[in-house]
Amino acid sequence: MISFRKTTAEDSSTLLALKIKTIPVCSSHYSDEDISKWLKFCKKEDPISCFSESNGYLAIKDNEPIGFVTYTKGRQKSSIDNLFIPQENMGNKVGETLLHLAEEQIHDDNKEAVISIRSTINAKMFYEKYGYKYVEDSIARAGFLIYLLRK
Repeated sequence: MISFRKTTAEDSSTLLALKIKTIPVCSSHYSDEDISKWLKFCKKEDPISCFSESNGYLAIKDNEPIGFVTYTKGRQKSSIDNLFIPQENMGNKVGETLLHLAEEQIHDDNKEAVISIRSTINAKMFYEKYGYKYVEDSIARAGFLIYLLRK
């Protein structure tokens, strides 16, 4: 059985480890060089500063973390900052559930909030399935192509 709980500052290292574990899933849409740059960038990040200010949810199965979402709530703009599910846990609605949990929290204070996502190429169709629309190409902090989407 899969359970979901809010993340805490103590989860920061776990979230970064899951992110690093999941990045290779994108290798069908990104070059080896892009994946390498992304992994190198993430491994330099401090997990505490990377996630401690974020709101989020962690998916857990058999006492092991299997995915997470982080988000930022703002008065005018909000965003889904991270949504990572390792390949072996894809296809069982974990990503969908995490996305909806984050959206519910964002819309809890402001039903009209616009939500932005800086999506990887491979995740674009996933987000479009849930109503997000392509806005423009962008560049990730690690230097590779991503898409800006909004809902």
